[in-house]
Amino acid sequence: MTVQLIIDLTEDQKARLEALATFKQVSVSQYLVDLAEYNARRDAEFRALVQEGIDEADRGELIDHADVMAEVEALIAASEARKVG
Repeated sequence: MTVQLIIDLTEDQKARLEALATFKQVSVSQYLVDLAEYNARRDAEFRALVQEGIDEADRGELIDHADVMAEVEALIAASEARKVG
């Protein structure tokens, strides 16, 4: 069963959706359905990862701030090195 949903868009938003749907070779309705499903999956994945982190913290499986910062700095340095090289 399907239901109809009415949304208010500006002309610019409508034009962008039409352009994206055309690029994907689907209707605007199908594009919005696909987008909603994608975002729902991503949200569920994000919430599961957050819960995983909460569960780890509850078990005392924490990472020291200095260790986190060292890892972040290493990632930044590696990224900068790729830009230069």
